[in-house]
Amino acid sequence: MKIKRNIGIGIVALGLSAGFHGCNQPVIEAGFEDLLTLTIYDYMVENDSAYSSFLSIMEKGGIDKTLSAYNPDGIGYTLFLPDNDAVNRFIQENDAYGSLQDLLNDEQYVRILSRYHVVNMGIHTDDFPFGALPEYTLSGDLLTVSFVIEQDTSYYKINNQAAVNQPNIEVSNGYVHGVEDVLVPVTKTTYAWLGEHEGYSIFKAAVDATGLDVMMDVNVKEEESDAKAFTLLLEHDSIFFRNGILSFEELAAVISPEDNGYTNPGNALYRFVAYHMLEGSIFIDAFVDQATNYTTFSEIPLNINGMGLDILIN
Repeated sequence: MKIKRNIGIGIVALGLSAGFHGCNQPVIEAGFEDLLTLTIYDYMVENDSAYSSFLSIMEKGGIDKTLSAYNPDGIGYTLFLPDNDAVNRFIQENDAYGSLQDLLNDEQYVRILSRYHVVNMGIHTDDFPFGALPEYTLSGDLLTVSFVIEQDTSYYKINNQAAVNQPNIEVSNGYVHGVEDVLVPVTKTTYAWLGEHEGYSIFKAAVDATGLDVMMDVNVKEEESDAKAFTLLLEHDSIFFRNGILSFEELAAVISPEDNGYTNPGNALYRFVAYHMLEGSIFIDAFVDQATNYTTFSEIPLNINGMGLDILIN
């Protein structure tokens, strides 16, 4: 199996480190020297005509004081900042909220949402990596960076969700990068993601049959959880179709024809599903320029070779 470096596997996102050009530069009301005396929070207040909605989200989420101060670790912060139009679109596309006030009333979600946009390190786009940003957000998540090249422009995109349209606004305690859309926090488990995306029905049925849905449906960020983080290598139904497998029943007949005890870890179908689960959270950049065996949940190693233009799996 092989993938191009510019294609994600399953829900692993990809980024490229490259120059930024072609998008509109930020309109900054204060002069450059003034910005170096402003904090991230001050910058939003100074430009509240454009950012008042997200400013309210930050204040309601209790993150305003954090962004008014220096990072105690001395490495600054990075805010990915959506403007009022982006927040309005987010609300319009979200059935749970009819207005900004409805969103602000959901204090638990606003707390997560505000922190999801702040990386615990000041990062210039020149230092954007190939894949995940080098530090977690204040919500405890990793954001990913991709580099999009179109006919007349190129730009960075965060989490494959939001284009960076105003990069590298340097302030006294870090950087602000304007983004075109609100970043949607990851609140779903892998299993929930599978259930919401068409085209993965055969693999999902195999997950259900083996009982591995329980392992895939746990939030590893919850304090009481003892679940292990994993990376899923996921085939679309079309890949099974190309190999003459049109249903879960046909897959089971091929993988485990003589044994329907699919929930037994020794069963071939169980091992097949577990073999798609690599131990740990691994971003695609980790595969590049090396050939390595990875431990799977089936305890059978899987080789990924990223030494060439393609990333080859086994």
